[in-house]
Amino acid sequence: MLQSIRDNLQGTLAKVVIAIIIVPFAIFGVESLFSIGGNNAPATVNGEDIDAVALERAIAVEKRNLLSRMGDDIRPELLEDSRLRSRTLDALITQTILTQYADKVGLGVPDALLDQIIVSTPAFQENGRFSADRYRLLLANQGYTPGYFKNEVLRDEILIGQLQRAVMGSDFTTPAELARVAALAGQQRSFSWLVIPPEQVAADEGVSDAEVEAWYQANQDRFMQEARVRLAYTQLRADDFEVEVSEADIRAEYEHELSQAAGTRREAAHILITTDERSEEEARQLAEQLRQQLEEGAVFSELAAEFSEDIGSASNGGELGATEGDTFPAEFENALAGLEVGQVSEPVRTDAGWHLIRLLSEDEAEKPSFEERRDEIAARLAAQRAQPQLIARVERLRDLAFNSATIREPAEQLGLEVEESDWLTRNNDHPLLGRPAVMAAAFSSDVLEQGHNSDVLELAPDHYLLLRVIDQKPAEPLPLTEVKDLIANELAADKARQAARQEAEQIAAAVAADKASLAEVGDSRAFPHGSLGPVDRSAEEPVPGLLGAAFSVARPEGDTRVEVVSLPDGRPAVIALNQVAEGKVDALGTEEQQAWRAQLSAGAGNAAFGGLLESLLKAAEVKRR
Repeated sequence: MLQSIRDNLQGTLAKVVIAIIIVPFAIFGVESLFSIGGNNAPATVNGEDIDAVALERAIAVEKRNLLSRMGDDIRPELLEDSRLRSRTLDALITQTILTQYADKVGLGVPDALLDQIIVSTPAFQENGRFSADRYRLLLANQGYTPGYFKNEVLRDEILIGQLQRAVMGSDFTTPAELARVAALAGQQRSFSWLVIPPEQVAADEGVSDAEVEAWYQANQDRFMQEARVRLAYTQLRADDFEVEVSEADIRAEYEHELSQAAGTRREAAHILITTDERSEEEARQLAEQLRQQLEEGAVFSELAAEFSEDIGSASNGGELGATEGDTFPAEFENALAGLEVGQVSEPVRTDAGWHLIRLLSEDEAEKPSFEERRDEIAARLAAQRAQPQLIARVERLRDLAFNSATIREPAEQLGLEVEESDWLTRNNDHPLLGRPAVMAAAFSSDVLEQGHNSDVLELAPDHYLLLRVIDQKPAEPLPLTEVKDLIANELAADKARQAARQEAEQIAAAVAADKASLAEVGDSRAFPHGSLGPVDRSAEEPVPGLLGAAFSVARPEGDTRVEVVSLPDGRPAVIALNQVAEGKVDALGTEEQQAWRAQLSAGAGNAAFGGLLESLLKAAEVKRR
């Protein structure tokens, strides 16, 4: 989740869709989207309902993540609820099962730890310090309130992480397992090698026209030219409408902006005394004693480092960052608002414990001048006022296009220009027509096969497009004349590879029968050859891929094993494997042994956690609706 929050939205479509998702959350809260009555839970897990609101939130977040990754290139059907619902519900069921088990075995997450994680998360910081504004903004982009994120999303994520680490951390590596790894990792081999370059043993006969023709007929699907269309299209933009915006209107909007701007920002520090290991009265008395020490001249940051039980802020003098009145609990915010800069509050009780709160700084948010904001406000007002005219014109275009046998007739009635494209494939780089949504419409059955005008496509809230196919060419094989040389070269290369392989088999047979050595053949035929050993897998290779091929050869049953192998570039090679020596644990350095133990333990831990999850899923009583 924290990783997905770090990702940024890209593209106009993404911003528009997210706005649609987020605005109701911000104004009314996500619960306002649903009428809660009766049991509308989409699933029940071991008697615990999964809230319908939680599922809708999760689907909205998944949409946001898809848009973040794919931007304007996303196919609209990927954002359909019906496509996302099943797998999102599966994820919530799994999450619920794991949190239930974590609660059962006594795991928990204190509020102080959650606060520490939030204030120390780089995504929520500006200039290295926690920013309440950024925190709220990023959560809003996910459709979360701060309370829901902290108590539902983050708490569950940390709880499941604790469970996973507990299970994975319980595994270990035995000496026998490490020995097996050392035997393979440290294995050394001695071998001779020879590579047969296909170009040096190319087949005598060339490639005939008949062979090229036969191969072309059998493999035409490899030389298909994509289906193509030519389009006529017309556009509607908000910029097409002239709208006057008076200076008075711009000034009024600027004043409205100022009235909605952020208010007083206060930077706070605190010392937190919890009741986890002491009684309520003991915690309060300790807080009062610390405040008395402060009145007597003690340094707040030093007391915070020594006594504060907020791990996230104690090492930083108790500093929590800035708030505009809604970052911290209400009791905390009220006390902070009543302080002068540098003043420390009386002990304040919240759900986390007793706080001593210090006001570090207080300032009004800097407000831009009218000159700085004028042009942007004017452009925004013009766009807003043009929107009703644009929408009315779009609706008129829809009516005319639906009832017209051409695209030019509705364009002429509305005074729009019709443009024509060159030939376009489904995947093209045209800046306007190459968009997936546009090509999906152009190649749809209704437009391509039936010959109708497309729907009026919304490319952006201020940009609409209508198109029609004016010519088309189906997918078809490229003419043989265009691909003849390519096929001939490929067939020649294939013959050369086959000849090289046959040559390699003959050489291997001769070497295995002691009729020749690889060095003798290499010298006489001018083939690349040599000897290596003893070497391990990390040795420098005289030929790319040679070591991997040599270590794939089975160990010799006698003195030498001779095999023909293929290198990554397709050339055949002959390997004469003479000796295999297993690696020893003692040959591994201390750090290398530790790294192997950690890797083996991690693999075993992953398997153990996977086994636990599988057993919990099998045992769970899940009812879907």
